[in-house]
Amino acid sequence: MPLLQLLPLSQGEKIISENPSLLNKLTSMPVCGIWLQPELQENSLWISDSFWNFMGYGNKDEHSRSESLEAEALSVLEDVRANIHKEEFQFKKRFPSGDGNGLLVRVMVQKVAFHQGTGILYRFQRYEAKLNPGDKKESFQDLIKIFNETNELARVGGWELDLVSGKLSWTRMTKEIHEVPADFVPDLEKGIYFYKEGWSRDKISGLVQEAIENGKSWDAELLLVTAKGKEIWVRAMGKPEFQEGKCVRLYGAFQDINHQKIAELQYKTTRERFEKIFQNSSLGIILVHIEGHLILANPASLKIFGFKEAELNDALNLTFKDLIHPNYLKEAVRYRQKLVNGEIENYQMEARFFKITGEEIWCRLTTSIVRGEAGMEDLIISQVEDITERMQLQMKANENAKRFMSAFEYSPNGMGVVSMEGEWLMVNQNLANMFGYTKEEFVNKRSSELTHPKDLKKDSKQLQALINLEIETYSVEKRFIHQSGRIIYGMLYVSVIVDDEGKPLYLIGQIADLTKRILSERALQKSLDEFQGLMDATTKVSIMETDLDGVIQKFNKGAENLLGYTAEEVVGKMNVLAIHTDEEIKERDEHREKFY
Repeated sequence: MPLLQLLPLSQGEKIISENPSLLNKLTSMPVCGIWLQPELQENSLWISDSFWNFMGYGNKDEHSRSESLEAEALSVLEDVRANIHKEEFQFKKRFPSGDGNGLLVRVMVQKVAFHQGTGILYRFQRYEAKLNPGDKKESFQDLIKIFNETNELARVGGWELDLVSGKLSWTRMTKEIHEVPADFVPDLEKGIYFYKEGWSRDKISGLVQEAIENGKSWDAELLLVTAKGKEIWVRAMGKPEFQEGKCVRLYGAFQDINHQKIAELQYKTTRERFEKIFQNSSLGIILVHIEGHLILANPASLKIFGFKEAELNDALNLTFKDLIHPNYLKEAVRYRQKLVNGEIENYQMEARFFKITGEEIWCRLTTSIVRGEAGMEDLIISQVEDITERMQLQMKANENAKRFMSAFEYSPNGMGVVSMEGEWLMVNQNLANMFGYTKEEFVNKRSSELTHPKDLKKDSKQLQALINLEIETYSVEKRFIHQSGRIIYGMLYVSVIVDDEGKPLYLIGQIADLTKRILSERALQKSLDEFQGLMDATTKVSIMETDLDGVIQKFNKGAENLLGYTAEEVVGKMNVLAIHTDEEIKERDEHREKFY
């Protein structure tokens, strides 16, 4: 890539059209060529065709031009940078010409304000110690050439209206802007008719009338509809000429400003939209310098950090390091460095910050970089959302989730979570162990595979009522099938979990293993039944059972036959001492004493 970069013709057109004041500088004196340098620190130049023609390079291509001029041009740019503290200055410079000889020219350098920033304007004149009349004529011709060239670039045309004859004349550029053929003959009525109906047409009509009647010049930006139906913005300038108190002529300039006007309107719309969003957004919006200090903060961001709107200046004296919690500073700096270095375009992070009162808050930060143009510095824009309440709820939910998982996993009962489609979502180890499976094996089993066939529909009505939210929970004793095939007796407890709208999400089930208890109860009952059968079958032997206080608890048929009491008369009512004599009791006591 060459050290000198020549900007295209379109770039020069854009610069001149966006900077109307530049046109006056370009045509204020006779020159034989111009350069425009949009960026002082860059070796980029726009060079007019008049300069190339003057130097004898008019018929050469861009590469040859650049190659021939590069060393001298770079030397000029360095000299200008060395004298940049001066607003304008001039010097002599010899350039190689197209015929192989050198041309000595005067270089006039001036700082100018471009639309995008400060640039440099270079104007070149023939350098002669003394001009003869022929030279003056040639200088005037140079001025005409530059005037025409800059008018072409800036798309400026001229017009004249002879009020005595009624003749209206347009220059070639004026016709080109109106998109009419070169032989088009305009008149005042046709000229005004090109302006868009409404305020633009009314405005130009009023300006023309005001100029004729009161001698007032005009300079207005209006909408025009070309002959091809294209709607464009134009700058219309006019001036009256009076003779003996009567306006005899109107003349002026006409410029196509559509490109810059649309850009200006878009910028205005964008700025208004941004300001509206900036001022009224519920999110905080902060503009930050790449070094970290705050430039701009909207009302929402001030509120988030505890400032009042009147304390904006106090807030802008802080840096993001003053607001972010130290635990998150390193992460924020790392992200920001990547952003500034161009490694990432944006980032988002959640961190703790401090209010001006010292109170800690949680914020979500969404940050991107706005690259500066035309020498402007890069800026960082951040959206700040106060998520303190959400984070507190989330931390509480996490804590509750941990408690639930702990209670779930370490519950003495088997526990499982089932979807509304009947799929196991999670089970604890006790439930899997209860059925003789691993967790991985158990979750692949359907409820019908685990339940005793005769108990499959035992709780169908209760389950449907639960799903319909008619009840909140139910319990039922059911039989289940162990992996080995044996029966598991269990108490099943089922409840439903719903979402915020009350729609069932899933079911939570618990099974208490009753197998040992039920089998023990059955064994005991069997023994009792057998004992009762023995008692009922023995009619010749008296059998009684008492509690520790001697109250009769059981009284068989033999006792009824031998003692004459019925079981109903003595069980739970009579003490066994009542059926023995005092002598018998005393004799038994003496016998026990001897025995023990």
